[in-house]
Amino acid sequence: MAKGQGIYGDKKTMLKPVLTKTDTTVLCVCILTIILISGAVYGSSDPGSLVRIETPEEVLLFPLDEPRTILALEDPQSCLIEITQNQVRVIESGCPNQICISMGSLPAPGNWIACLPHGVFISLEGDTDDLLLVY
Repeated sequence: MAKGQGIYGDKKTMLKPVLTKTDTTVLCVCILTIILISGAVYGSSDPGSLVRIETPEEVLLFPLDEPRTILALEDPQSCLIEITQNQVRVIESGCPNQICISMGSLPAPGNWIACLPHGVFISLEGDTDDLLLVY
């Protein structure tokens, strides 16, 4: 071994930065691309989406971009549904387990909430061509 040279090479080689400027640029571009794609996929719902509420008596359709509160059935203990900020969710229900409330807001077309004790089924309808379907 020559003087000033370790088992991994000379001292100049050992002091190189782990990431070069090119590596950092490529990494930043990849992270930015992931953020943009995630925003497009998981962002707000299509403004043309419809909220479909099925009850034992009827089927109701409402635009997702118009805020409103809907009582699904005549019974005041049934599901109280809120449409706001391009999202739909159940905010009150007289059912015992309240699973429909814990489902939260529907994130994209093709998703649904069901309140089985009241027979209420809520789905978000819209363009599902961009969704990834897994079988």
